[in-house]
Amino acid sequence: MPGEKLFRLNTTFCAIYDWIQFEYGQSSGFLIPERVAQLIFDQRILLDEALKRSGITNEDRIGYGKGFIGILSRGKIDRKSYLEQAVHMAVMPILNKKLFE
Repeated sequence: MPGEKLFRLNTTFCAIYDWIQFEYGQSSGFLIPERVAQLIFDQRILLDEALKRSGITNEDRIGYGKGFIGILSRGKIDRKSYLEQAVHMAVMPILNKKLFE
């Protein structure tokens, strides 16, 4: 079925308030392995806990460090740079107000 993996897509959203209005941004997304997603949905737990229970990491709070993106990318992308993508996207309308009027 087309799109059946969409519920497993991890992405980061950002909202910035410039004292007038909110602007929003989103990072790129990556697919969460099915067994991890199933743990999240079946046991109603956070990604950190699902990764630990599935044996992918021993860290209690992987999201406070390199993040799952760091594991999947083998260190090429870390959580900080992943979050920055969303912030950069949210800032664009603020930097280019005339284009977004």
